[in-house]
Amino acid sequence: MTTGYGRHLSFPFRAGPDGRTAQVASLEEHIRDELIQLLLTNPGERAFLPEFGGGLRRLVFEPADEASRGMTKAAVTHAISTW
Repeated sequence: MTTGYGRHLSFPFRAGPDGRTAQVASLEEHIRDELIQLLLTNPGERAFLPEFGGGLRRLVFEPADEASRGMTKAAVTHAISTW
């Protein structure tokens, strides 16, 4: 689908029902998908952007305590403000 901002591929990348690359229906979906990609990518995972990512996957099995909440908030804030 097209919007005033152009066409955007869906994340994760996949084929649509017509066999072409799937695209998101709205700019909001595109932004949500990009934020998920940013936050779940581990720093060092991308060859040409080694500092890219929020690294939240490493926090999945941390205890749900005040320290973990602080680490999560800091990681999210840093990733979004950097990228």
